[in-house]
Amino acid sequence: MVKVQNIVLAVASIGGAILTAALIRNGVSSKTVKAVPKVAPEPEKYFKGVPLSKLTELAKQIYHGIYCSIDEWGFLIFHHKSNRGHQTFHTQMALDEAGKLINLGGHYPGQSWSGADEFAKKANEVFKFKQ
Repeated sequence: MVKVQNIVLAVASIGGAILTAALIRNGVSSKTVKAVPKVAPEPEKYFKGVPLSKLTELAKQIYHGIYCSIDEWGFLIFHHKSNRGHQTFHTQMALDEAGKLINLGGHYPGQSWSGADEFAKKANEVFKFKQ
């Protein structure tokens, strides 16, 4: 039985070498590289003068923070997970009269502080928003 396996492996190896040589001769090899057209990067988005990428960096530093985006009405959206990590929240944020970022989302009953509140606090410490 072992001799039969050795013969099959030898035939398969020789067949693979012949197939590889034929493909190389025809110009189709595993080292063929196709040119990929360059795609222009998407322009940076800003929320009240602050780059969205910087807000996202800050969001990732907050407990369960994921990223930030801007909705169709121009509000900043802070995306974050619940404390258990089973739900994703999309908290709307805006600037108050003093130019400080505030959380427009609510809280659970008995909850006085959330990850969105923490994000707003840190963002106000780090960034100066334009009205």
